[in-house]
Amino acid sequence: MSNSEKYTNIYPAFESKDFDFFNEFNSQKKKKNEINFCLAYIQNRLQHQSISAIVGAGFSKNANSKFPDWATLLTDAYSEMYPPPKNTASDNDTYKKDIAKIIHRMGEPSIASEYEKFKGMRESLDIYLEKHISEIQSSKLNLDIHQELLNLNWCDIITTNWDCLLEEANKATNQYSLVTNAKDLRINNKKRIIKIHGSIRENPTAKDSYKFDGCFDHLYIITDSDYNNYHINHEGFSNFMRVKMLENSLCLFGFSGNDWNFRFWIKELKRMMTKGGEKKNLNPIFLFDTKTEKHDEDEIQFFENNYIIPLKIDDVLKCISKDFEKNSPKANNQPIREKFSQIFKFFTPKKEKIRSIQDSNKYKRERYLLQNFINSTDENSLLKFIREYPKLPRFRFINLPYSQIIVRRIQPVFSQIEKWTEHEYFFIYTWCINNFFSLSQLFTSTQINSIIKRYIEKKYFLKKANEFAELIFKHYVDYGDENQINKFAEIIGREKDDLTFYYKSKFFIKKLEYKKLTNLLNKWDIENRIKANPRFLLGKINALIAFENFRFHSSHSTQIENLFEQASHASNNNEYSQLHTFILLYYASYLRNSGKEYPQHVQSELDALKNKKCDYPYDFIKNLSQKQNNESIRPNSKKRYQNTITLSTDNFWSLSSKRIINFFEYTSLSMYFFLPEKDFIKLIENSTNKSDYLLYLFSLAIPYYGHSSDEDFLQCVIPAICRNINSTQKDYIFNKAFEIFKIKIENKEDLKSYCYIMDELTKRADTAFQQKYFDFFYKHFFEQGAQQSVLEQLVDKGRIWGIYNPFLNFLANINDEKIYKQFLDWVIERKLAEGSDAFSGYQSYYDKLLQNTQMNDFLKKYFHSSQIKKKLKKNIDRSLYLILDAHYFQDPTIKDFAKKHLSDKMSLNINPYFVKECYSTKLKSKLLNLITTKNYNMESSAEWPICDFIDILHKINKLTVKDLCLICQTITPRIKRQINDNYRDCSSLFEWNLDNYYEIIQEAASDLHAEQEEFVKECLDLLSPNYKNNARKILKYDWLNTASDQNLRNNFDKAFSYAEFLHQEDNLIQYIGLMLAKILTQDNQIFEAILQIFTYKCQTDVWQKRITKNKTIKFYVKCLIEKFQNNIPMCYDDIFIKEQIGLLKKIFNY
Repeated sequence: MSNSEKYTNIYPAFESKDFDFFNEFNSQKKKKNEINFCLAYIQNRLQHQSISAIVGAGFSKNANSKFPDWATLLTDAYSEMYPPPKNTASDNDTYKKDIAKIIHRMGEPSIASEYEKFKGMRESLDIYLEKHISEIQSSKLNLDIHQELLNLNWCDIITTNWDCLLEEANKATNQYSLVTNAKDLRINNKKRIIKIHGSIRENPTAKDSYKFDGCFDHLYIITDSDYNNYHINHEGFSNFMRVKMLENSLCLFGFSGNDWNFRFWIKELKRMMTKGGEKKNLNPIFLFDTKTEKHDEDEIQFFENNYIIPLKIDDVLKCISKDFEKNSPKANNQPIREKFSQIFKFFTPKKEKIRSIQDSNKYKRERYLLQNFINSTDENSLLKFIREYPKLPRFRFINLPYSQIIVRRIQPVFSQIEKWTEHEYFFIYTWCINNFFSLSQLFTSTQINSIIKRYIEKKYFLKKANEFAELIFKHYVDYGDENQINKFAEIIGREKDDLTFYYKSKFFIKKLEYKKLTNLLNKWDIENRIKANPRFLLGKINALIAFENFRFHSSHSTQIENLFEQASHASNNNEYSQLHTFILLYYASYLRNSGKEYPQHVQSELDALKNKKCDYPYDFIKNLSQKQNNESIRPNSKKRYQNTITLSTDNFWSLSSKRIINFFEYTSLSMYFFLPEKDFIKLIENSTNKSDYLLYLFSLAIPYYGHSSDEDFLQCVIPAICRNINSTQKDYIFNKAFEIFKIKIENKEDLKSYCYIMDELTKRADTAFQQKYFDFFYKHFFEQGAQQSVLEQLVDKGRIWGIYNPFLNFLANINDEKIYKQFLDWVIERKLAEGSDAFSGYQSYYDKLLQNTQMNDFLKKYFHSSQIKKKLKKNIDRSLYLILDAHYFQDPTIKDFAKKHLSDKMSLNINPYFVKECYSTKLKSKLLNLITTKNYNMESSAEWPICDFIDILHKINKLTVKDLCLICQTITPRIKRQINDNYRDCSSLFEWNLDNYYEIIQEAASDLHAEQEEFVKECLDLLSPNYKNNARKILKYDWLNTASDQNLRNNFDKAFSYAEFLHQEDNLIQYIGLMLAKILTQDNQIFEAILQIFTYKCQTDVWQKRITKNKTIKFYVKCLIEKFQNNIPMCYDDIFIKEQIGLLKKIFNY
């Protein structure tokens, strides 16, 4: 017996429900057998795929020893903030080691936070990390140990690493799916590489996007703030980790006991595992420790307190290998990766012949029946198939490759409806259910009417074919009305049957009938049935949360979990084994999404079903999404199978999309958990000519919304649907969504989803509907009473939890002075209140109100009132920004008041425009002092660039030669350091503006005849080569063929600036024509930004005549107007495109 086998069965107690790991561990420890015990336990858990691995930074060293730990990674950042003493090189190894110790002692997240503040913006920190990791990642790598780790039967592999080593190693077998966004956790239940702290952007396309897990504030988790707000910004990953700790044991690789990352997640683990004082049957956490030194007493206590079992890998090797001698020279010199390799090989089971036999027998019965039928030609084989097929288990994946071939073979059945017996009805039902077809995809309307008529006349609903009634109900839901459903239910005597309730609920969901669905649910008591259909139990769950986002359904949580338990119990038999898998996966996904613990039986049953080779929803969807190829699926090459199948075209749309929707209807699964957003969008694209299905997809999309990170998806779905339905249907959606919105406000329910939905809908609604919505919003925002309204509470919370963008859009559209005043008062009160700095959203609300041009006259009256003037004068520290932002509308006395105080309160955070509006000699003196005394090592994204202040002083003729020399003398050292910086790739505010500095200083120096002044000349000499090099690259126009959308947009914008400054405007004109030709012939969302840049430039003095008089550009503009008037492609925001086309019509007089 091999070493790997001898531990497999020595502890059968692992399978016992009463098994308590830590009790048994302590018992084995007394016998000095604890390591053998732990190894046996890990092997057992691997066999059942109920243990996960967490991989830390230390594990990457197995691929390349240059991969740093956190402290080492931050040494360059530390040296940049605190330069080393003279005569000490920052790359000195001894110095770096000393600095790493300091960083570790102070805490890596604290140093990272300090560096972010030092650089002035988060992007600098993220790009610093990216550069340092990418350099090593692009060098020679040995991924053998990573591949050996992946080959073990882990449930999941979770990593806090940013590098892409696990993904690279996975390419060999592709057995794990990659998850970098918490939304994707719901798609698969196991075998995932889950990156909970971010992932290095490897390619140019990835670098166009700056976000991690739907959060646009950072790419990587590293600072104190990242950890403190992790449960808010990354709620999905946070909930997942908590649940993972409860459902799986864990093995930790690449961590040490002193690792900050390790301690953070262990603290979270313990807090969740022992919640409520529960300490029985806790899952152990195994730390594979590569250190040879003994643990200190405090470390040992820490491990015991947090249920961690430290396993020294040398101790492990001593147990599994007779040849290994701990502390021997050979052991001490053996590389860590070789030690891990021995351990992973020990955990790798031998291939079993029994398993391969089982695999070959998978679907044996189904495959024999299906292949035998399609290879036969006689009529008796068809009759036999009709009687035998319904006996097969439901929802088996094996049906799908044969679906379209079988359709052709059973064509004779379709043409003889008048001869159908109960056998044909029962066969058609089971075949449609198993292959996810509906009647309308197989028959014409006339045929369907005949089928239903015969079914009722022959009373087959009372016989074996009673289940066929489901296809009729589905047909009425798809194409009928409520009366037909009720009438059919009455005819067959099933008015109060679960089948009727199920399809009525589907109908009400499709039609957005919130009240009717609520009343139906009050009558539907399926949970009281002695024997309920598991699919209909799931159907009630879907109905309970149909109009909710899955994050917000606590009011039904207990009822939902009880229904899941009933469905799980009802489906736990051989006939429903595949459905049982679906139900358990749905249940597990629901609990994980809610941050709850699995019941014990869920995981154990999923493990058992996996051994039976039941398939996952993802497998079905993937197959249904593929374009069917008859050549690849037919069992032989006989000529009769080379003809394409003929399906009904009556009420028919994309076969693939319809079958995917049928899959979710027949299995009662939720799309939210098993269909990614990108695939949902495809469903919409494939049904643009089917308005009934678009209405249904609108309702199915609702669970996907509810958070600011969902806005991109929302802003794609609603426009796409609204653009492809008629005005009557559009009004129907508006009114139904508004009805739900009102009910939720009246019931004080969570309504974030509907704030986003209503915002998108009102943009596309007529004026009357918009006004109705705005009036209702206003009325319920300022509800009477001491407590805040539901809407006000959301708005107060701001961007993360609230309705930030919908509220901004609401403010921009207020046209009633009374309502406008109330909101303006509300914002100003909060801006002046103590502690209002905590949420910057109030400033955005204030700016949006001031931008409402309809209220210009009112604003002048408002700010001239004595009450407001008194309020603004009361606390200048808080009111200064309010006064300046509304400067145009202020009373002259308030303007003078602000001007007087601005000289004292001036900072680089204040818009340079107000230097012009409030200019005084004292203000200029204060500004020059700020510029010359500024610490250019500590930049802030809240500050305006110095070059903008230089520009405004020059434009108002207040900049002297002396001033310019003083400024250049101050900023030249910073420019010099920026240009010569060893970290040119590490973007900073200053680097972004180097070209702006050159243009502004060059223009000012030229006008003031100061080009030969010493400090000005030195500054320009530094900036000129960099500027000319950049301009030369841009004005070569090679970027027109770039694959990067972001580069295309940025370089198009820069081209105008360079061409204007270097007087090459006429040369650019021809390339503008080429860009317009690209927009005309291609469809890409990035062209929205390019079109906006073009439209803006058309209205400027420099470019208007040049552009509007050019015949080529006029031709392309005319073609663009015609293109977008006829049809706006799905990739564009239709409202935005209409606005830009409207502007072009005015500019070019079309």
